[in-house]
Amino acid sequence: MLKSGRSRESIDVTSEVEDIAKLYESPCLLLSLNELENSYIHLSNALPGVGLYYAIKANSCDQIVQKLYELGCNFDVSTN
Repeated sequence: MLKSGRSRESIDVTSEVEDIAKLYESPCLLLSLNELENSYIHLSNALPGVGLYYAIKANSCDQIVQKLYELGCNFDVSTN
């Protein structure tokens, strides 16, 4: 940990985010597949017996859908 309370890893990530922000227009959404997995597992464990569904229409990014599929998530697909 540094004096600011931030770990060296958070500084490296911040630098990477700043680099990405320079390349893409705003708004830009960055997601960590590791954090997605951790959050899904945490929610699934907190709600035993409940089927979790992801609305693909909200974000159909292939990597997100694939990760959730691997974790056993259900999907909601709808159109207007």
